[in-house]
Amino acid sequence: MKRIRFIAAGLVALTAAVAATVIALAGGASGATLQPAPQISSGVPVASGSLGAAATAMLTRIGASGAIARIGSINGTSFYSVAGADGGHCYVFGSNPAQGLSGGCIPAGVAVPAVIDMSGVVMNPADGSWNLETLQGIAADGIAEVGFVDASGAMHTAPVVGNVYRLTGPFPGGASSQLVGFDGAGKQIFTEGLGSP
Repeated sequence: MKRIRFIAAGLVALTAAVAATVIALAGGASGATLQPAPQISSGVPVASGSLGAAATAMLTRIGASGAIARIGSINGTSFYSVAGADGGHCYVFGSNPAQGLSGGCIPAGVAVPAVIDMSGVVMNPADGSWNLETLQGIAADGIAEVGFVDASGAMHTAPVVGNVYRLTGPFPGGASSQLVGFDGAGKQIFTEGLGSP
């Protein structure tokens, strides 16, 4: 699974900041067929200027220029959806928008997954091992719980509250690691292989 990675200054760490298909667009996807996003019932409109200069600058850089909605907050972290300049969908998060947000955009022609994972990953460059530091993101309606299958096969789950989920690790990752989503009856309805970050 390819992920957007941010190198943490002074830490030789890699942070996965939005699931596989979420990418920051350098150019528009003109002519792309618009793909509807999964239904997310939670969310309240947010005035673009209310997030602060750092957040606004970040949104501009990734092409998130449309209407903003705060999907929800959990454990001090807020999650937002923003309409993309190309008609796509952008998803960002942060604990203090005034100091900036992290995230990216899914182009107009790419389907949005039912689980928009924004988990944090830290990698050891010496041996390539990695840990999922925080399991977090946005889940579509119908997903009641999101889980991470770690390197040993153990499942770590977070309940979805108002379309957002968050669970602090660390959890060891491996080649067979997966992101999974469950409905209210406990049936697995979403799976995405993570492998190496």
